[in-house]
Formats: sequence, structure tokens, C-alpha cells
Amino acid sequence: MKILVCLKQVPEPESHLQWLEDGGVAPVPGARFQMGSLDAQALEWALTLAQDHQGISVEAVCAGPARAAAVLERARGMGAAQACHILTPEGAGPPALTLATWLAAWAGPRAYDLILTGGMSQDAMRGQVGPLLAGLLGLNWATLAVDMRLTDQGRLHLEREVEAGRRQALELDLPALVTVQSSPREPRYPSLSGLLKAKASPPQVVEATGLPPRAPQVAALGARRPQRRRAGRALNGTLAQQAQELCAILRQRGLL
Repeated sequence: MKILVCLKQVPEPESHLQWLEDGGVAPVPGARFQMGSLDAQALEWALTLAQDHQGISVEAVCAGPARAAAVLERARGMGAAQACHILTPEGAGPPALTLATWLAAWAGPRAYDLILTGGMSQDAMRGQVGPLLAGLLGLNWATLAVDMRLTDQGRLHLEREVEAGRRQALELDLPALVTVQSSPREPRYPSLSGLLKAKASPPQVVEATGLPPRAPQVAALGARRPQRRRAGRALNGTLAQQAQELCAILRQRGLL
């Protein structure tokens, strides 16, 4: 059985993002990057399944500029057997459909039994790539998984988060794609031996320009801040003075 985990390199939480004219976001110069937190959860799930069942291999893929190779090195250090870097130009990331098309072109011929992605990335927060990839590959799919296991019948049993704190149980025939919301385990740290192996055998590199193009079908028109509807009022002075002023305002408005 082969599991593929799709990863994304995102700015660290402390790094700032800048708005682009088309409404997208891009990291500011000098930003620091890391593996997306939900992608790390997806990778942990894949590695856990491989630990619990014999004959499972875990591979990782990441589309991004040259700096994204660090994400794949970490994935190899955590336990992924193979990795592929879909090399893209520097700058803002591609639209979700373009990214899903690249991933489908690379993953399709390799016939993975299970593809895992994070529920959404921390920067774009679209949650679109996983479902789009499943549609392009014609796979069964589910979103926002918080638990999963393989059954004796070779199906994937999972639970997903729904409203009011409830969990919905599903079983999927493989091959399938699942987006991950969380894992009961913290993503493991890379081992020294794994990192050394990763440095000794760099990931396969595929130029995004060599993959089939796909024109985006959604155009971003821009972004704006919402209009302020009401102005706030600050209360000054001591606590007693603030309390008196608040009571006066409430009486004036007929609320006391």
C-alpha cells in the first residue's frame, strides 16, 4: 500500500503577510517558513498507519519554490521514504486549481492507495486543493478527519469533525483522498538518522512548467477592509469614573 502526503511550505506564525493587488497574500521579504501545521498532522497520520500495518510506504510531495525543499527534508527526517519537489517560481503561490492539476499530473500515474492533505493551509486558508485533487483523480474523498484506521476488509474508517462538537463516522473504499483536521499525536520530530538520509538523497525535482497547465476558473478581483459601521467609545478616568460614565450613557439611551 502506498500513501502520499501533500505538503505546503507556509510562513511561520510570527511572519507578516502582504496583500497583493489581486486579493492574494505573499510573505514579506525576510519571512521565515515552516511545514504547514495541518500538513504535519496529515504526515503524522500516514506514518502512524505505516507503523501499525506492514507493507505501507509513505511518500511526500510539495509544490513550491527552491526554499520549499526544506519541508521535504523534514518530512524525510520524520519517516517518509520518498519525496518529490514540484519546483515553482518564486512569488505568490498558484491558484488552487493550478496546484491541484500539477499534483494530479504527478500523482495520477503512480496509483496511490491513499492521499492525505491538510484541511487547509495557514496562509491561504482556502481548503480547496484536497477536494479539487480528489475530483481530478476521480477518488473517493472526505474532509476534516480527526481519526482514521484501516479495517480488516481494506477500507478506511475515519471520523470527521462536524457541528456542535459531534463526530461523523465514515468508511471509504480505497483509493481515496482525505483532508486532515487534527491527529491525537503531536507530529514527531525528525530523527538525526532520517535527516542524514534525506541530505544524502535529495528529493526528485519536477519542474512545474513541464506539467500540464490549467487555467484558473476563479478570478480574484481584489480585497478590501470592511466598512466601519459604528464607532467605539473609550471610557477614561478611574474605574469609579468609568462606571459613572457608563451608567450615564445607559440612562441616556434608556437602558437603565
